[in-house]
Amino acid sequence: MLSKEMHFSWRLVVPCLLRDIMTQGNDICWAIAFVRQFEFLLKKNHRMDKDEDHLSVQYFINNTPKQFMEKKGYGGIMDITCLPSVLLDHGTVLEKHCPLSETLQVTRFNADEGVTVYKPSKVRVRSLYDKEFKDDVDRFHRFHGSLIHQIEVGCATARIPIYPSYYKLKGKEIYCPSKAELKKDELHGHIVLFTGYSCDEYNKVYYQFQETAGTSVGDEGYHYVYADFVEVYVEMALTVLVILLRWRLLFSYADLLSDVSDRLLLTDMVYK
Repeated sequence: MLSKEMHFSWRLVVPCLLRDIMTQGNDICWAIAFVRQFEFLLKKNHRMDKDEDHLSVQYFINNTPKQFMEKKGYGGIMDITCLPSVLLDHGTVLEKHCPLSETLQVTRFNADEGVTVYKPSKVRVRSLYDKEFKDDVDRFHRFHGSLIHQIEVGCATARIPIYPSYYKLKGKEIYCPSKAELKKDELHGHIVLFTGYSCDEYNKVYYQFQETAGTSVGDEGYHYVYADFVEVYVEMALTVLVILLRWRLLFSYADLLSDVSDRLLLTDMVYK
């Protein structure tokens, strides 16, 4: 259970840039997280008006090759690493041009002439087991330092493993599968949008994220998970950085642990 305020959360800093919690029908959490991360970056950097129509999740789904999806027919993605190329190659459009229907049958969808297609300049899946971190004895700290950096830049899509205890979370409980659960195979993976991070009373880092099961679950549609159970996230960037960050970025996980008091000032420094 959370014992204090978050050290950093876009939900607290600039909530108007985050989309409302939604309830998915099919297993399209991956598409929601990728597109919402991209939209957040655009709006934060004034490449989209914060009150403008949202980016289309459906357009991203339509252009994702169906062989990437699980054969159950509900839209779950088999491998998150196949998705960056889809967003880089096809981008997405405003939702008014391609509203969300959650249909999975469309195999390719091109924007009409004159419709703006938004594309990021960089999308990359980062893993705890990347060579960059693998040869480092402190790879866990370095990996999570880079994830924290991405969250501060503008949210981060990430994958978490789902075990039975996940469905029993209430309020602001922090997801922490039991040792008994971890000895078994996960039920499935869940791709979500990380919106913040903090430390518990034992200085263990955890992340805040948006669920896609409505506001009746967790903390009004948000959940929390310990860093121990996060091994993959998505790094994303725009072509031109329009706004320079107005605070010092966290470059290492260790920095978070050693300088917590400085992080508490972040909220007051943003957009002043």
